Amino acid sequence: MAFDKEKVDQKLRNLAQKMQSRYKDLSNYDVERKILQLDRLRERLQPLVVDEVSLMINAQADREKVLIKGANALMLDIAHGTYPYATSSSTRLPGCLTGRGGLHRNTITQVIGIVKAYTTRVDNGNEIGSALQCIGAEFGTTTGRRCRCAWLDAVVLKYSHAINGYDCLNLSKLDVLDSLAEIKVAVAYHLHDRVSGARIETLKSFLSDLRLLDGTSPRGRMETEYKSFKGWQRSIVGVTRGGDLPEQAKEYVQWLEEFVGVPVKYLVTAPSREDLIVR
Repeated sequence: MAFDKEKVDQKLRNLAQKMQSRYKDLSNYDVERKILQLDRLRERLQPLVVDEVSLMINAQADREKVLIKGANALMLDIAHGTYPYATSSSTRLPGCLTGRGGLHRNTITQVIGIVKAYTTRVDNGNEIGSALQCIGAEFGTTTGRRCRCAWLDAVVLKYSHAINGYDCLNLSKLDVLDSLAEIKVAVAYHLHDRVSGARIETLKSFLSDLRLLDGTSPRGRMETEYKSFKGWQRSIVGVTRGGDLPEQAKEYVQWLEEFVGVPVKYLVTAPSREDLIVR
C-alpha cells in the first residue's frame, strides 16, 4: 500500500483536511509539498523493499544464516516489562516469530542476550550514573534524551534469562568501566518496614510491583543489595583476546556468568566492530 501513490496521496489529503478542521494552527500545513517529499522517498525506498515471507522461507530452505536483532530490551516488553514504562509490542523471544513472517520456530538455533556492563534507561541519573552516561555516550538514538545510568542489575538480567532462555550473552561496553576504582552489581532487593526500618523480606527475583521500586508502596521501603568488585583501572579498549584482560575484569565476567547461569561468549571492549573478544 505504501507504494500505491494514488491511495497514499488521498489518505494524506484526507488526514490533513480533518486535522486542519480541528486545529486551526495547522492551516498552513502544505500537504502538496509533503506529497512531493513522499514521492522522492518512494523512489529511493522501493528497490530496498522485498516480500518478507518469501525471503524468510527461501533463506531457511537454503539453510542460510539469518540474524534477527530485537530493537528494544526485555524490560520494555508490553507484558513482562516495567509497564506502563514500556513499548507497545513484545520484545521477548516470541516477538521474533510474530514480527517476522515466515520464520519457523524450529529454525532458531541460538538466542544471544545482549547486555551492557551497566544499566541504562532514558531519563536522568545520579553521580555515578552521570559518569557512565558521559563515558558511554548514553543518549537516546532517536530522541537524543539522556539515559539514566546505574550499576548493572543482575537480578533483572537473571529475570530476562528466565523469560527468554539465552544460550549465551554478549556483554557490551565493558571498557566504559575502565576508570572506576569500584564496580557494583545489584544482587537482591530487601523490603524494610517504613516505621521501624526492620527488614521484612529479601527478594531475589525481579519485582512486579513498581511502587516498591519507586519507594511509594505501603508494603514497605525497598533497598537494593550490591556486590562490590575491585575495578581494573586501566584501558581495555581494543583488547581482542580474553587472556589479555585484567584479572579484575575476568573475575567480574566470571561471577556474572555464575550468577545468571549463562556463559558470556562475546565481550565488547570498544565502539569498533573489530574490538570484540569471542570466548
